[in-house]
Amino acid sequence: MPSITICPMRRINETLFDKYCRVNKLRGREKTEFWDFLENLANSTYTNFQNIPEYDSIDGTLDSLGIRPKHYMELIYNLTYDGTYEPIEAIRIRCVDGQIHMRARQILTEFGLCYLCSSYLGEEYSSRFLIFGEYPEFNKYLNLHRFIDVKQATFFDSDMGFTLLGFECEAIDSYIHSAFEVMKVDNNFGYTHDGATYEPEVEEIVAESNFRTETSISQRNCRFYHESNLTHYPFYTKNICQQECRINLAYKICKCIPHFYPNQIANPKPVCNYKTLKSCFPRHASQFSIFITYR
Repeated sequence: MPSITICPMRRINETLFDKYCRVNKLRGREKTEFWDFLENLANSTYTNFQNIPEYDSIDGTLDSLGIRPKHYMELIYNLTYDGTYEPIEAIRIRCVDGQIHMRARQILTEFGLCYLCSSYLGEEYSSRFLIFGEYPEFNKYLNLHRFIDVKQATFFDSDMGFTLLGFECEAIDSYIHSAFEVMKVDNNFGYTHDGATYEPEVEEIVAESNFRTETSISQRNCRFYHESNLTHYPFYTKNICQQECRINLAYKICKCIPHFYPNQIANPKPVCNYKTLKSCFPRHASQFSIFITYR
């Protein structure tokens, strides 16, 4: 069965944000404007960079906190509660099919921090690994049960499915894609405040068992997950390759890259400040919306 990625539209956790502001003595108007700035920054992508607010207080707040553009995603991560580690099961972000438990994880996407269920991709595709280069912490709540990574079905099964839970009273955006792939930010189902049910069909290529081990990249004209030739990602999928193309295009046009890309590389690219996100990217929106086929 395919994967589903859910992006909650409310990103920053109020409790974590309030604690951060108490420690750093942020209050009043500066605190309110900083919340609005961070919440919009955490929800920003190529389609809405122009919506990031530009308050008079923001530059001073960022300077006093020592926050540079390269720190944007780390700060957002630290102020966003990972719902898969929620102790209360009723409100935990979890993936189930009846009594069958499936792995759900927080991931870093071109739309910020989202949640993924039913995926063959390794733990390199997680928010913690792509931001810090560290594997996710052990999730004792998931490991209370036997769980599976991917729900499998056949055409002879009359009713197969799973549910990704834990987004009550929140607006969400959803993406369905192959269990071997990642979401595409321009291929969503739209925002909703209500539960949603989808009946997708996904086509996969089936090959002989020795296709993987006895053929070269040039022979098959494609790459497997472990055959990455990318710079910013330690694994390979077609959509991830296209994301790296967009990273390189962003760097070429705007001389920096958005904060939601992994940048733990030998020669990190400069990360765009919010003013560049607001000014440069909307002017070139049509170029960034084109996915490039890249081998």
